[in-house]
Amino acid sequence: ELVFRMFNYTLGEDVFRRGVQRLIQESSK
Repeated sequence: ELVFRMFNYTLGEDVFRRGVQRLIQESSK
């Protein structure tokens, strides 16, 4: 369960970073 929790956390962080970068690119236009 610990490994799954860590994997889920890293996956969420990656998606969060992509979302932030997308917002930055949209606002820079």
